[in-house]
Amino acid sequence: MVQILLNYQVITGEEQITLSAYALRQRKRSKVDKHRRKICNQLTRSVSPNTHVLVIDDDGGTRETLSDVLRLRGYAIETAGLGQEGLKKLSTRPFDAAIVDIKLPDISGADLLRLIKEASPEIEVILITAFASLNSAIQDINGDAFAYITRPFEMNHLLVTLDKALEKRHLSMESRRLSQTAQQDLAERRRIEEQLKQANAELARRKRLFQTALSDLGKSHEQLKAAQLQLIQAEKLESVGRLAAGVAHEVKNPLAIILQGINYLSKHLATDNGNIALALQDMDKAVKRADSIVRGLLDFSAPSELRLNTEELNSVMEQSLLLVRHEMDKYHVNEVRELSEHLLPVRLDRIKIEQVFVNIFLNAIQAMPEGGTLAVKTYTKQLTVAGHNLGSRKADHFRIGETVVMAEVEDTGTGIPGDQLSEVFDPFFTTKSTGKGTGLGLTVTKKIIDLHGGLINIGNRKEGGVRVTIMFKA
Repeated sequence: MVQILLNYQVITGEEQITLSAYALRQRKRSKVDKHRRKICNQLTRSVSPNTHVLVIDDDGGTRETLSDVLRLRGYAIETAGLGQEGLKKLSTRPFDAAIVDIKLPDISGADLLRLIKEASPEIEVILITAFASLNSAIQDINGDAFAYITRPFEMNHLLVTLDKALEKRHLSMESRRLSQTAQQDLAERRRIEEQLKQANAELARRKRLFQTALSDLGKSHEQLKAAQLQLIQAEKLESVGRLAAGVAHEVKNPLAIILQGINYLSKHLATDNGNIALALQDMDKAVKRADSIVRGLLDFSAPSELRLNTEELNSVMEQSLLLVRHEMDKYHVNEVRELSEHLLPVRLDRIKIEQVFVNIFLNAIQAMPEGGTLAVKTYTKQLTVAGHNLGSRKADHFRIGETVVMAEVEDTGTGIPGDQLSEVFDPFFTTKSTGKGTGLGLTVTKKIIDLHGGLINIGNRKEGGVRVTIMFKA
């Protein structure tokens, strides 16, 4: 006979109730049920009705007793008499725990335990075994079972074990939930960090754009100032030109008469006084100097008419060098040429550009009274950097990416004082000593280059001396 011992100790107030029931499988079920219900009615502890427990045991009395006790405590109970029946119920809904007899007719406890865990990895399994199966149960516990209980067992022991199993499952699920929450928080943190990184990158990009815009604004401001100065300079030159034309015409005829008179007196005035002859010579030089200034004024104020032809810039420069050969020999100035063999042709007025180069060469030679080196260079280049009158605006003379023809003239003289560089193109400005320059040469030079749509720049070399750079459209 299969005997089941139920021994309960339930605290209700200060009263302790100990119940013992003995049931024999062959006795009438009515007496057993009546006695079992009497025992179960005395149990008062309850749990969440959402806790589901599966009881798998081939003994009907055990199943019913466990079912009644656990329902009284508030568990939702399902029972099965065979292992396959239990697996089928396990596939229909999730269970929190399972109480399983290790000896079943249709399947071994170890195999059933493995199948239960495969179907529901989170379920906690309590094995019920006899003493003869204790070693086998321990091996199963070392695997996937939560605990084992040997027959006959106290109900209190089973309930405490079930509570611990459910607590373990609750803690495991809570740990898994916290882990998932932590992973979600970590993913959210990474997402926020990525957004922050993107926001920082966008902020840095906008900062760069702002700095670029600020830099462009500064350059535009400088270009505007330069344009304003250029307009002022142009207006000043125009006024000087109009004034110069009138003065030149009024002065040229009297100068011619004075020069004729000096020449007449020099030829016909008979005197032994050397001072008179010397005075006449000084007067002749002074009048010729005044006439030179007048001619310069006339050149400056002359109508802006060009006779443009396609010319080789190297040829124009070489011809200009021939015209100043005497001055170079006189001041012991050496010549260095670096003329490109593949220079593009340029549209220009040959006579006026020769006048430009001759004026630049003479200035350079006169800046080296003790001798030196005059270096000339021509080359072609593509514009890549914006600057004054260099850019992408309609008002710019040259555009970025455009191919231009360059001419450079360098000397090894004393250079130009830095505070005077901005004045070199002003009319009547000169760094030469009194009587050696009219101050109109570079003014006329710039006007000629402007008429050709070119650019001219004058600056000091780091090594000493001056560099003049002229840019033509190819």
